[in-house]
Amino acid sequence: DFIVAGSSDRAEATRRLEQLDVPVLKVLRLHDVTVDGWRMSEQGLAWDSVYYRVAMPELQGTSQPIVVAAAAAPQLDPLTGIAVTRVAAIPSQLEQLTARIERWARLQQLKNADKHIAIVYYNHPPGRHNIGADNLDVPASLLEILKALQREGYDTGPLPASSAEL
Repeated sequence: DFIVAGSSDRAEATRRLEQLDVPVLKVLRLHDVTVDGWRMSEQGLAWDSVYYRVAMPELQGTSQPIVVAAAAAPQLDPLTGIAVTRVAAIPSQLEQLTARIERWARLQQLKNADKHIAIVYYNHPPGRHNIGADNLDVPASLLEILKALQREGYDTGPLPASSAEL
């Protein structure tokens, strides 16, 4: 549930993942809740596990967390009498993960001009004079992003000459 290679080799593992240049998806196993408990939960993941199950792996480039297994019913060990809980796969979640992997593979085969991208930007409170993010020049950044996408072969359509025009 943590990052790849733990704390001591994290930088090297991150470098190697970057060299692979492929999406690294995060699968989650829930040891402390059953699939029904997870589905009925209002919180999803326990709040105190999000940082090491989601946030830390994201810093390493791992994304799109998806739950694929949850706690099965406890079974009593016949020798010790201890209740042992294992995790069990959630078939519908594995199907969703498989479909996601197939879509990522398909994206790798598409030309950039044939891909669709959405850019979501900060605009609060709403209004054309409020496009900003804590004193950052969001329109200038958006224009640079669009120019970079255009250089990479994405069909951005005609771009404005300036961030003011954007």
